[in-house]
Formats: sequence, C-alpha cells, structure tokens
Amino acid sequence: MDVTKTWFTNHQINYHHIELVGSHDKVSTAKKMGIDIFFEDKHDNAVSLSEELQIPVILFDTPYNRKPAPLNVIRVHNWLEARDWVDQWLKTEANELQLR
Repeated sequence: MDVTKTWFTNHQINYHHIELVGSHDKVSTAKKMGIDIFFEDKHDNAVSLSEELQIPVILFDTPYNRKPAPLNVIRVHNWLEARDWVDQWLKTEANELQLR
C-alpha cells in the first residue's frame, strides 16, 4: 500500500481513499464503499463493475483484456492517460453539481 500511495503522491494524483481489492468480490466492495470510479485491469471485472454500479471504470489496456466493453469502461494505456481522463471527469462532475 505504501508503494501505491507514494506513486500517487509522486505523480500528483489526488485521492481520498485507496482500497486494494485482490480476490474479493469487487462489485460488493465497491458498492459497500460508495466508490465513484474504479481502476481495473481485468475485462470481466470492469464490465461487471460498470454495469452493476453504473460508475466509470478505468481499464488498463493489456493484450488479455482487449474485448468490447460498455461506454462506462474507459480504456487507457498508462496512469497519465488515466489521470487525464479523471481530471476531465472531475471537471464535468463539478459543472453538473453547479447546475443543480
């Protein structure tokens, strides 16, 4: 966990909480914690999380996960692309909150 937090800090990626969810039921854990966005590398998990929780899932591209995915599954190639997508998403969310 310390390695992950250090990496996020060094790359100036803000976060509220990091939960490393190995072999657990990711959908249940994400639902229980009220997750707004999820980072994943397994296609099936990404699709399940996206469809069941209606949240964006950042899917890190790998040769083993190149299958069609729903719109809420966003394929990225590295953490910088992930950060750029999240930054844009946060701006959109902030604008929507202001309009309410």
